[in-house]
Amino acid sequence: MNEERKVDLDSTSCKPGGRVSGRVAWKCADTPRQVEIRLFWQVIGEGVDEAHVVDSREIQFPSADQDDRFEFSLPGQPYSYEGTLFSIKWGVELLVDDRASVSLFSMR
Repeated sequence: MNEERKVDLDSTSCKPGGRVSGRVAWKCADTPRQVEIRLFWQVIGEGVDEAHVVDSREIQFPSADQDDRFEFSLPGQPYSYEGTLFSIKWGVELLVDDRASVSLFSMR
């Protein structure tokens, strides 16, 4: 069986203080021990790669084949940024046991 994990966002452009929503889905050979959806922002640059989890939601009693909707409220900052020295990226991560799937979006 092919294992799958995916995050589908309703929109890839969000406003500060708004909401990000979408759907997560996974298929596993066995029932996962832990499933978590995380809202995060990440600083990526030369010598810097750090992520900050803003909010998370654990799926209670997950099944081996499931899909679920999510919605997170966004803070007012930091804005997404793409520069020469560093970037700030926002994303939603689906973590099924130790494997992840990520979808990025822009907050401006």
